[in-house]
Amino acid sequence: MTLRVYRLVVTYPEGSRTAEGGTTPGWRPEKWQPGEPFSRFRDSDDGDPEFAWPVYGPRQYLTKTGADRRAEIFRRYGCTVEVVASDPATWPAGSDGTP
Repeated sequence: MTLRVYRLVVTYPEGSRTAEGGTTPGWRPEKWQPGEPFSRFRDSDDGDPEFAWPVYGPRQYLTKTGADRRAEIFRRYGCTVEVVASDPATWPAGSDGTP
């Protein structure tokens, strides 16, 4: 069995992020509705909900399925996402748990 680790490379829609990496105030994806699963929102100064990007950071996924599911959340909101696989993981000789 070949073991790989996966990560996401996310490209956000133009104008959707501030220079500091937050969500641009007032920006929202076309299909977004407040309260959707996997979305975050915050109240703006006028009390209307504002879109906030789902949490994303330097994460690794142990299954391609897990990485693909997370990528789909970002794609839903207009991002381009590439799921990148590591080289096959290898274990040092003699570390397979057998005597």
